[in-house]
Parts: sequence; structure tokens; C-alpha cells
Amino acid sequence: METLDHVGDLRVFLAVARLGGFSAAARELELSPGAVSKQIARLERVLDAPLFERNTRHVALTPEGRKISVHAREVLRHLEQAFDVASTGRESVAGRVRLTAPFGFGRKVVARAVAEYRRVHPLVEFELHLCDRVADLVASDFDLAIVAETPTDPLLVARRLTSSRRVLVASPAYLERRGTPRVLGELKQHDCLVSTPSSGAEAVWPLVHERRRARVSVSGSLASDSADVLHEWCLDGLGIALRETWDVVEELASGRLERVLPTWEGEPSVLRSVRVRREPLPRRVAAVLAFMTERWGADPPWNELP
Repeated sequence: METLDHVGDLRVFLAVARLGGFSAAARELELSPGAVSKQIARLERVLDAPLFERNTRHVALTPEGRKISVHAREVLRHLEQAFDVASTGRESVAGRVRLTAPFGFGRKVVARAVAEYRRVHPLVEFELHLCDRVADLVASDFDLAIVAETPTDPLLVARRLTSSRRVLVASPAYLERRGTPRVLGELKQHDCLVSTPSSGAEAVWPLVHERRRARVSVSGSLASDSADVLHEWCLDGLGIALRETWDVVEELASGRLERVLPTWEGEPSVLRSVRVRREPLPRRVAAVLAFMTERWGADPPWNELP
């Protein structure tokens, strides 16, 4: 029987399982599709088990493959922890951090934080996956997730990472054309950019002014489940939007957007870091988490509006 004298095959196996295809794994790992196929075939011979069911459209794990993937992830995590232990006491932090975040926040905020972190810790590598759907951390190989929901799985550890104010905004062109609302009730007369899912293009915006609370029914001809789309429509002068401050702080500073009814705000949104409950926490992951917490924390820079 062949012996497996390195972990490269396991890394390739997990990449194919996560991405659902040999070609996608080859692109991510910067290998040829043929090399990926050879490594999977070698691993199947060593384990004496089929790992994937293949057809012309997709690749799926076999029942044996699903069981083996759980153990493979554990093997790689233990190896990474061993390297972390070996590097304890050194100044540098090294290794790969696999991170997932919501698309908009990840593109605008997390990507910049990763770039800043890399300038100080160049030995740390990142895989940043952006998706508004919450990943299954237990079944995947992500080290950290940034999410808006509170997870209920007891295998997960969640902690508050940061928050964001939510404000009403519109472009100067829209306000010049349609007028600026002066009281809350006037929102009903305006085109509001609505997040879906909702009842058609109608939505209810919960708003707060000091101790007063209101639920305002708004509507408009445009709705989307994409924060980026709502952002662009707002910039294009198509309506009023209720947006997180991390998404609009730069446009408010430049004047491309203006506050609407500035004494009223939406309920703040909370973002949490989530990881699988495993101890000890790898040093590289703990360091990245500490950096993000310190950088954003309880008083993030995007909440200081002009």
C-alpha cells in the first residue's frame, strides 16, 4: 500500500470538497487540474475508499468522503496548532487564516483590515471568502466568520465584534428633485430603497429618536437583496435608503450622500465573530481576532459621522 508522507493531498481533498469541483480547487491552489486529479486518486488509493461522486456537472462527497473530511480537517488543524506552539515566543505570527464575511462589509471593511494587518505581519496568509449566506463552520475549514446573526450551535463560540449605526441617506440630486423630508410621516411620500425579502416593495423601518420609537411603513419601486445595489441606486439619485454607517460614511464625508431626518436613526446593527469551539485557539487566529477587535471595537471609526 502507498504511504502518505505529506499533507498536501489532504489540503487538495478539502479544497475540492469545499469548492465543489476539481477545476475550482486547481485555480485556488494554483495547480493544474491534472495535478489535482492525481492527488485525489492517490489519496483514494491510500485510503481504499472513493471520496467523490463525479458527473459532468458537479463533484460531491461520497458518504465515506464526508466522514474522512471531518477527520482530515482535524488533522490539519492539529498540525497548524503544533506549528503555533513551536512559534510561541517568536515575534512573528505566521500561518494561513481562513475568514468569511458578508459581501459588503467584507469588501469595504474586512479587506482593508487584512491589508493593514499584512503590512505588520507579512508571514500571515489569508483566504477571504465573501458571502451573505452564513457558512457552516463546523463542516467547513474556516477559522473565523463575521456574521450579523447570533449562532445557536453549541459547538460555536460567538463574541460581539463591532456595531454600526444605521442612518437615512439620499443623494443631493434626489433631494433637489423630490424635496427633503422634514417630519417622519413625509417618508411615505418618497421613493424608498427597500431591502428584500419584503412584501412586494413595501417595508417597515424601525426608527429611534432619543427615547421615542417609531415603525414607519415605506415603499418604492426598487428593492434588492444586495446592499451594494441599494448603495449604488442611492448614489444614482433613485431614492432614500436606510444604510449602515460603514457603508456610507465616505460618501457622507464627500457630499455624495446627505443625511435625511438626521435626528432619527435605525436600530444599530451588531456584527459578531464566530469560530468553532476548539482549544487552544491557534495563535494566528487569536492575533487576527484581537487586531479586529481593537481596530473596530465598541467605538468604530465609521460611527463618527461628519
